Order: sequence, then structure tokens, then C-alpha cells
Amino acid sequence: MGEVSEIVYLHGFLSSPGSAKGREMRRVAEDAGLGFWAPDLTMGPNAAVETILAGLEDKDPSTYALVGSSLGGFYAAAVSGKTGARSVLLNPATQPWTIIGRYLGEQTLLDGSGRRIVVLSQFGEELKQLDRWIRNDASDMLLILTQGDEVLDYRLARDRFTRARQLIHPGGDHTISDFSSLSTVVLRFALTGKLF
Repeated sequence: MGEVSEIVYLHGFLSSPGSAKGREMRRVAEDAGLGFWAPDLTMGPNAAVETILAGLEDKDPSTYALVGSSLGGFYAAAVSGKTGARSVLLNPATQPWTIIGRYLGEQTLLDGSGRRIVVLSQFGEELKQLDRWIRNDASDMLLILTQGDEVLDYRLARDRFTRARQLIHPGGDHTISDFSSLSTVVLRFALTGKLF
């Protein structure tokens, strides 16, 4: 077993590695002298997870921690289930295949880059298959939820990951606008598995 020396940040749907949370996690990781990797996941679910696993292929799961937001939280839970790595889920999607129909066709990323992704109906089945990897009894997982999430019902994640450490904030929003006040908590758990 090694010590965590790298933070792997997985961004959400229509987001990018350069999102506000991605930049904040890079800052706190680098300030702590850790490695940081935030792959671009603007692709289908299978391709996204293959990209993540390929980047981690030669690494001991005890030497990195996954931090995922929204759809990236779903990917983090899946990859954690596959590899055994510690994970932090930020307002994670838990049943993304149930809402993918709203986004079929060409979608523009919300990062201002103008880049686009084409969302295919087959992505729903890919997400269902990835869901099989997720461990619902993961005690090495931290769940950060905001009750004011306007995109996802926070109760779905709360009720699914009952053995995870949970921080549930009243109010707030899906993007966790005040994430900078939580990033040190995220980093502490990623490194130690402890909140305090």
C-alpha cells in the first residue's frame, strides 16, 4: 500500500478539466505537492472510462484518489469500484441513463470553448453497464451533496451510498458555487480517508 500522491479530477457532463472545481482541485493538490490529472471526458461513457483506466493502468490504486463531479462523480464511483481507489463524489449522478434522453443530439460545452459533443441514445446502455461496477457499501468514499441541487435530486445519492461519509449542505446549487470552502476537506479525505 502506497500513500496518495496524485489527485485525479473527473469533470461533469458538458464541463471540462478547466472548470472552477477542476481549477480549485488543481490548486490545492499542487499546493500540497501532489500530482494532478484531469482528463478531458468529452466523449461517450465507455470511451471516457477507458480513457480514465488507461491513464491509471500502471498505478497502484492506493497512490491516487478520485474526485468526481456530477457525471464525473458517477465515473469516479465506477472506477473506484473497479480499482479500489478512494473517491470523493460531488453531487454525483446516480442514474444518468434515466435523464440522458433530455440531451440527445449535439450539445455545446458550458465552459465557453464552443466545443460540442454528440449525445447518442446508446450512451444510456453504456451507463447502465458501468453502473454494475459501483460498490454501494464503499466506506472509503466521501459524498458531498447540496440540498439545493437544481439538476439532480441529492436524495438519490444520499440513499444509495449509505455507508459513505456524507456531508450534506442545505441550499447550495449543482455546481457547488462555494467549492473553494470545501476543497481542503476534499483533499484531506482524499489523502487520509478522514474528514478531521
